[in-house]
Amino acid sequence: MEQPPLRILPTADSTALVSVDVANVGVLWTRDSEFTWGALNQLERLIETMVDDLGGRVQNHSGDSFIVAFDNPAAAVMWCARVQEGLLALDWPDALAGTPDEVGVQEMLFGGLMARMAIHSGTAEELEAIVGLAHSGQVLVSGSTFDRIDDPIPTDLRVDSLGEVTTASGTLEVRQVTTRLLSRRRFPALAKRTSGLPAAPNCFVGRQADLADLRARLRTGARMVNITCVDGMGKTRLALHLARTLEPITPGGAALVQLNETRDTTDLMIATAWSLGISLGQDGAGTLAERIGHAIAGRSECILVFDGFGPHLDLDVLVTWVRLAPQARFVVTSTEPLSSELSTHLNLEPLNASDAEAMYLARVHRRLRAGDRPIHASQVIVPEDLPTNPSELEAVAGLTSPRWSRPPIPVLQLRHRVADPDQPAERRMHAALDAVPLLIQMGMPDEAAALLDAQADLFHESPIDWAAAKAFALVSAGRFRDAEAVLDGPSDDPAIELMRGRLAHAEARHHDAIEHVAPFVNSASHAYIHGLSLAALDEWEAAVLRLEEGARASSKPIERGWILASLGRVHQDLGRASEAERCLAEALAHGANDPHLVAQVHRHRFEGASAALQMDAARHHLEQSLAWLSRCGDRAATATALIDIAVLDLIQRHPENARERLDRALQICRTDGLGLLEARTLLTVGIAHRTAGDTASALDAFVEAAALAEADPALLGMIASHQGAAEAAVDAIENAEAAFLAANEHLALSWDMLANTMQDMLRGFVDLARAREAALDEQSDAPEAHVDQAMNRLARGSSFETRSTPPRGREAPSRINEFRLARLMLDNAIAALGPSEVIQETN
Repeated sequence: MEQPPLRILPTADSTALVSVDVANVGVLWTRDSEFTWGALNQLERLIETMVDDLGGRVQNHSGDSFIVAFDNPAAAVMWCARVQEGLLALDWPDALAGTPDEVGVQEMLFGGLMARMAIHSGTAEELEAIVGLAHSGQVLVSGSTFDRIDDPIPTDLRVDSLGEVTTASGTLEVRQVTTRLLSRRRFPALAKRTSGLPAAPNCFVGRQADLADLRARLRTGARMVNITCVDGMGKTRLALHLARTLEPITPGGAALVQLNETRDTTDLMIATAWSLGISLGQDGAGTLAERIGHAIAGRSECILVFDGFGPHLDLDVLVTWVRLAPQARFVVTSTEPLSSELSTHLNLEPLNASDAEAMYLARVHRRLRAGDRPIHASQVIVPEDLPTNPSELEAVAGLTSPRWSRPPIPVLQLRHRVADPDQPAERRMHAALDAVPLLIQMGMPDEAAALLDAQADLFHESPIDWAAAKAFALVSAGRFRDAEAVLDGPSDDPAIELMRGRLAHAEARHHDAIEHVAPFVNSASHAYIHGLSLAALDEWEAAVLRLEEGARASSKPIERGWILASLGRVHQDLGRASEAERCLAEALAHGANDPHLVAQVHRHRFEGASAALQMDAARHHLEQSLAWLSRCGDRAATATALIDIAVLDLIQRHPENARERLDRALQICRTDGLGLLEARTLLTVGIAHRTAGDTASALDAFVEAAALAEADPALLGMIASHQGAAEAAVDAIENAEAAFLAANEHLALSWDMLANTMQDMLRGFVDLARAREAALDEQSDAPEAHVDQAMNRLARGSSFETRSTPPRGREAPSRINEFRLARLMLDNAIAALGPSEVIQETN
């Protein structure tokens, strides 16, 4: 009989839910079904007794775990601690003694059944995520739930924070509950993120030989394992159980990509990006498949389950991902074997008789929970003709496991609706309009534009809607000329004007952007563009008003999150730290599902910490931003973050760390063809070489950087300035002067005040070289004069930094960090060759 899973939700704000999951019970059913039947009976009696004592209620649901509801979190915490102690006190047979599993935790400690527990006041999905983090015998509670306890807890209870984890709905603090009796237990560190796999509704029974075979293949270097069998034989269950057992020892975690909704290869890429939380940046090169492959590679070592790969999907795409992500492991289920030399194949046979009987008894035991259950498994009549197909067997047992499923992917549903000729034209048109922003959010604006082009006939009565949506996609893709062509015409429709404003803002034509959107500031989107453009023009107070209007007007969580993030940054630049943090925190609350928004919030916090010279805090937020960018596949932004962290490394005198970051950034830039970003990386590489005293390597890096930076005069000027400083450091004064002359020519073409000021400051290295030259020529007053000139340049640079750093500074603090690094280099050089030393040499 089919039993769909019930979603357990709290009935009131004070309700605390507890999930109790017995560890490795599937293995026990396989080892000794009679013993396991009795052991679980003991556990259930303990749970029921404790529930009655502390006023809890056991909830009915379809899975093996127990869900217990308490009216307050204090009772839930007490109940979990006492149940764990009760499990220690029960008289368990020696058969429960276990050996360490792959994660290094014993399956059964203290000779008894072990249960992992989680306490949370919130949704069932959040509760499942927390219990998935717990190890056998561990009790976890969400920080938000524990903080609601007002009454004192018993003195023998100890609650320690384990840190924060990333969940699908945001960041969550997790704490551990223990007592004196449980204090001997030791657990691995808390995972940094919750599982990317769905919770198992019922225990995994049997298939131990197949499981060991697959583990051995992956352990010996298999990149992709392909599991096949007829429907119902358990290939998905085996694949997910394999991934679940390996997830705790896999740094990049595990994830499930369900392919049952896919109809073509574009669907495959959308389903993969959606399931893995990939949100591609717009600056990457290569095909969509290659960009997703690079994003998967950004997860480092990970386990990815592709469930239901059919002949309608392009195997070459999957092979591309396997080749581009060498540390990822792919577990693919299909009806027919994959024809690829990169795949190793396992065909599942029917269950053997022993496993079939164990699974039957496990499902019968669960079906009879809270009912009239026999005391011993031997009292259960096992059918002689028991099916060896797991799905058929569970039907006979009367407890069918729900199929693995997750909510449908919205963008796939919309895409299919658009292409369905049986749907009304208007419904198809609205589906296309709804799909566009979702595809853009995932970093697939070209696919959004292609969808609109393919269905242009649907918009014959709504050409403005089509033009506005198409322009949105093109601007997001950086195809500005194409967007201009779409928007060309006399229309003053609000949607068209909004897109004209977006285009003008993207092209840094901020006055034009304001002109387009100003008449429609009651709209959240128009006010957002207006506020961004005002901020870009340094009209901060006016920007605050517009962004506040946009946040109030917005009814879309993600859009409101982005507006609040921008508002927080403006407050930050105005020196209003508390208002800034309030806006940034609220932005995260609204947009926790958008990885780019989370990364941007941490980026803003990095800029704020940099402005305040809080370098450790700046590093923390930048590393958080980098983690999100790497995970969602924004390669250009990832490389930029790596460069910025490398600059911090150099400022804080960690050159070896800087080189490692820069090597990663170079690899990304060269793979994706990001020329200007590669030039900036090489500039920083040259600076790193200089700080290590390797001037020759530094000069080589500057020459290579200059060859890539021809389109950016300001960047060329900065490269030439650093090149001149390096030449001067080895007393090649003529070469240094030539480099600074080139820097002047390049900077004359730009209005970049920071680059010009940096060039003036770096000329201090020429002053120091001339001081050394004058000392050798025994010119009595000249050395000190040259050093004084270098010190004046340093003082001008320090003054510029003070004026240009927020609040109300003109420069982004991340750029100021590059300036600080150059100033630090000159300061160190002056300290190493001060006036007194020069005079002493002269005398």
